Order: sequence, then C-alpha cells, then structure tokens
Amino acid sequence: MLLSLNIKNFKSIREAHIRFGPFTCFLGHNGAGKSNLFDAIHFLSVLSERNISEAATEVRRTSDGNYSPLDLIFGRDKSRTIELSSNMIVPEEVKDDFDQTAKPSTTLLTYTVRLRYESQADRLSVAHESLTHAKLGDYKTFVGFDSSSSFKDSVAVGSRRGGPLISTEGDRIRLHGDGGSRGRPAPVGRSPLTVVGGTNTYDYPTVLAAKREMSSWRVLHLEPSAMRAPDSRSVYPHHISATGGRIPATLNALNNSNPDVQYEMLNRLNHEFAFSRDSPPIFL
Repeated sequence: MLLSLNIKNFKSIREAHIRFGPFTCFLGHNGAGKSNLFDAIHFLSVLSERNISEAATEVRRTSDGNYSPLDLIFGRDKSRTIELSSNMIVPEEVKDDFDQTAKPSTTLLTYTVRLRYESQADRLSVAHESLTHAKLGDYKTFVGFDSSSSFKDSVAVGSRRGGPLISTEGDRIRLHGDGGSRGRPAPVGRSPLTVVGGTNTYDYPTVLAAKREMSSWRVLHLEPSAMRAPDSRSVYPHHISATGGRIPATLNALNNSNPDVQYEMLNRLNHEFAFSRDSPPIFL
C-alpha cells in the first residue's frame, strides 16, 4: 500500500509532498502536473522490474519516437537530480522468482532513489538508493490517516533492530540482509538496474517484499475496447491491465480461488446499481 510520495525534479514537478489515504482525489487545471504525479508512481513501479532506460522510456513514450531521458528532469537541467521517495506497507509474505516464500522482517518501509543524467551516454543512472524501516510504535505518524486497531494489527507486522536494508555510502550502494549484515557493496551508477529491481530471490525477503509492493502499483487508463475483449482462461497474469484488459480472466481466477467471491461481486454491483431508476437489479 502506497502511503506517501515525495518528488523532486521530475518532469514538471520541482518539488511535491503527497500523502495518500484510503481514497485520495486530485483536482487541478490542465497542465498543473496531475499526470506527472501518476507518472512518478508508474516510474517507481516499472523501476522495480525493469532497467532504468526501459522505465524512463515507458513514462516518456512519444508518438514520433523522439526521446531523451533528460526530458524527465525538471527544466531539462542536467545539473539536477531526480529524487523519488515513498512510504509503503508491504505484504507479510511474498514469492520470489523461483516460487519460494519470503517473509519480510518488517512491513513499514521507505524507499528512496535519486537518478542523475549522464550526458555522454544520454542516460539516467542511480546516484543514491536506500530502503529503511519505521518502528511499529511510529505507525500512526508513518501511515498518516486514522485506522482501526484490527487494520493496524493486520498490516504493521514484525520488527527490525538493524539499520537500513539498502544504503548508499560514498560511491557504493550496499544491499543488507535481514539479519543486519554489513551488506554487499556495488559501485554507484554502474548497474542498469536499481538494487530493488535486481533482487529476485528470498535471500533478501524485505527488499523482495518492497519490490513486489512497488510492482503492484498500477495507473489505470481504462479503454472500453480492452475491457470488452475476450480472454482465454489460461491468460496470465491474473490481474487487470492498465487499460482495463484481462477482466474476464481476473474474475475467473478470483472465482477459482474462492467461489464466494462471485456472490460478493454481485452484491456490490447490486448495491451500486439496483436502486437506480434506470438500472435494473443484477441477478446470478
């Protein structure tokens, strides 16, 4: 669950600090930066799975094919550094790329990445990366909105006595184990991937949980044709795409996981539409 986002020097956003609640609505004139805010979220999500160049292209795709990663930096100023920092609640349990279970040591995390522009290579590279944790006692401040005790107990899990999970020290980025090891160093800016993006096994469960959480963030631009398109029952992945595609396969997967889901969905649809003058009730 994405709780907050700090943005510096990204596209038209010089600096912004946003907190998200259970439901958050953004209003603004055209050109105010609403789309660029969602692009920042999408950028972090793509960075968790793909290399920096592909992620940058994904959020700056143009119809004419003309593109430079410098377009992502505020004012196209080569001296500026993009900084994105997010507070999040991660799942209690995730699967790695080999289907092995990983359980993070704590679920309240803050991820920060800074990207600089390299003129000679015309690319963005990592200047700083960190993954830190919040104490369970700081839950209310960290989350930023009122919640029930049962919700808190279900999402704020585990504890960590050590330092950061990812840290940057001078010209080295360190990936630390959940046991509090000194970390495995790597040169800053050399890898085409972020450390989170390159973590794929259960050996680093909390970093992997952050990766899985970030990769789940979706910006939806629903298209009626995609929403109506038929699916094979075996289509994968079983989640709705950014355009609204794969709805049939997703509903089928939910129904297979728990037959009661279909009744819950019908109840919700009836609740929304059954009492509308122009919409008849929905029956199974």
